[in-house]
Parts: sequence; C-alpha cells; structure tokens
Amino acid sequence: MKKILIFLFWGAFSLAAFSQPKKVAVYVTGEDAGINKVFGSKLVSAFARSEQYSAVERTIEFLSQLSKEQIYQHSGAVDDSDLSRLGKQFGVQYVCVAEISDVFGEKFVSARLIDVETAEIVNMYDVGGKMNDISECIKMANEIAMNFNNESRQNSISDAAPKPASRTTVTNNNISSSSYTIANTPLYKKDYSWKENPTITNECIINVALFHEAVKNGQYKDAYIPWLSVYDNCPNANKAIFTDGVKILRYKIEQASNDDERTRYINKLIEIYDKRIFYFGNDSKYPTAYILGEKALDYIKYATYDKNTEYTTYPWLKESANKLQDSCKPNVLTELLVANLNLYRENPNRYQKEFEDNYSLVYKLLTQQINNNNNKYNSVAKQYRDFADELYTKYIELKNK
Repeated sequence: MKKILIFLFWGAFSLAAFSQPKKVAVYVTGEDAGINKVFGSKLVSAFARSEQYSAVERTIEFLSQLSKEQIYQHSGAVDDSDLSRLGKQFGVQYVCVAEISDVFGEKFVSARLIDVETAEIVNMYDVGGKMNDISECIKMANEIAMNFNNESRQNSISDAAPKPASRTTVTNNNISSSSYTIANTPLYKKDYSWKENPTITNECIINVALFHEAVKNGQYKDAYIPWLSVYDNCPNANKAIFTDGVKILRYKIEQASNDDERTRYINKLIEIYDKRIFYFGNDSKYPTAYILGEKALDYIKYATYDKNTEYTTYPWLKESANKLQDSCKPNVLTELLVANLNLYRENPNRYQKEFEDNYSLVYKLLTQQINNNNNKYNSVAKQYRDFADELYTKYIELKNK
C-alpha cells in the first residue's frame, strides 16, 4: 500500500522557543501550618532547580488575596478556578497545589499542577512518608517536582505546538475525492434520542457534585459512574458535564486494556463535543465554533484508526478559525493548515487556493494575537506563526515540484 509522507521539521529556534522555563506558584494546604510552610519552601526550591519550571513563591500573596476576596476557608479549601484566576493576576503559567493529609500515622501529599489559562489539571502526583524532619520534606518535594519536570520535558514541544507528524501520512488506497468529500462531513451529529429539555432531578444535582469533586481531585475512575448517569439522563444540568467529561474520557482512553475498549471511549469522547453543541452551543464564551476546534484537536490526537483524518477534521477546524477569528486557539489555526496541506498534496487543483486563503487568514489572526497584549494567546502566538510559515514553505516546495 503506497503512502505519501509529508515531513515537517522543527529547527533549533522552534525547540528553543518551547523550552523556556514555565513560571509556577506553589500553594500548600493542610492542618499543620508549620509543616505547610516548610514543605512549601522546599517545593519552591525543588521547582527552582528543575529544567522545565521557574518557581515563584506566591503562597503568602495568594492567601492574602484569597482572604480579601473571602474565598479562602479555614480548612484551606480553595476552588481550582479561583487559584487559576489569581495565578493569572500574579503572572504565572501554573499553580502547584499540594494538599497534606494525615493517613495511618504518615503524611500523604497529593499534588496537582493547574494550568491557569484553562483551570485544568495537567498533572498529578501523590507521595507519602513520615515527614519527621527536613530531609524527608526535601525528599518528598523533590519527588513531586521531578515527576512534573519529567512529564513536562516529554510533552513540552507536543503540548505547546501542533503534532504534524501524527497527521502527515496520507494513504492513497483510503482516500478518494470522489467517494469521500468534505461535504460528507457534518460539523456535528445529533442523536435523535437527545431530548430538548430533560428534567433535572435532585439525583442529577447530587451526581454532578459527586463527579465534579472527584475530577477536581483527579479521581477520574470514581467520577465515571455518576458522570455517565448525568450525561445520559440530564446533560443540560451543567456545562461541567462536558468539560469534566472530556477529562474522564481521556483517562478512560489511556487506561483502556484493548483496542476495542479504546475505540469505544474515543467515540464517546467525540460524541461529548456533539452533545455539548446540542445543549450549550449558544454559550457566549465557548460557542459551537470553540467546541468544534476542541473536538478536532482530540480527534486528531486519539482517532488514529481514521485514515481520512484530514477530511474529517478540516471542516471543524475551518469553522472554528472563521468564526472565532483572533479568539481561536493557535494550535487550531495551525492544525487547519496541516490538514489543508495534506489535502493539497492529494488534490492540488482542489485545495491550492484554499491553502493560500487559509494561510493568509491564519497569518493575519496570529499576527493580531501577537500585537494584542491582552489576547490570551499573546505569549505563544509568535511560535505558532513561525510554524505556519514553515508549512507555507513546504507548500511552495510541493507547488514547485
């Protein structure tokens, strides 16, 4: 079976751009204020020594600000969304939350790393020990920071930039412009079993609280059953059904024991986006166009069984870019070009003008993000524009062959 490969190379500049240390603030909570302070300082030191992070001590300022806003409770419990919002105010990219508990006579530390831009938990790590002296504090703090540092090193380029290598294989035997066209790909699919306004019962409300709390704590396995009940019976109850559902399904995909199980969860993940559009597509902050972009990114990442990925995702990516303009995620914009470039390679006459038009649009939108300091993607847009230029260079090379 003949395959056409498009190889996309990242230069030294691109690698360097994505390897800059990420600013992280440390927030420690637990019943013993003394241990919290000591462990917090050691965790800051551990992050400061890592390659991927630049630690910023913010515990005192965080607590002060939280107290002013009356969202910091005596128990030390603070919602991740509040930490995310304050993290933005303090100019950090991540907040590391370390919760210290007493378990069977030992200290148990549950740490999670929160992306302040999305308020999503991007990494978690648990560690336990006696914590009887400073050396134990240092050891446990180092273990947490080392785990986060290693995970970040593995994902720093793939998370910050598009993943063209996973999408640049086009199989001639599987793609036919006459049998599989863009027009055959809907923006989203509606299941006719979905009710317009399902009844929101007390059981639904309780289950929402149960799965949302479990997701906040990274307990995706425990969250699945109450989440599925709400997802099936009252999906209109809360947007968290869909935002948390994505996290739960990604976990289930990673934990799948065989290909059939993995495929089943992938299909469920894509369905989540369609169902979210049905119930919350008119949301002013995260409208249908935003949801389609997220759907495309997850489809590209997980649906490796689809040999027509470009045809499937291209309409979603294009709709997201055209509707959101400079509010569109940079990786959605560059994924649009990657898909278009593959389509052009297969059918130059059909997709040449589209690629040129899309490149002009993407370049304009990324430039607007670069020039607007208030744009949420301002700090990364330059790297994505550089990548868009690389794609255009590849297009010119193909065009001149």
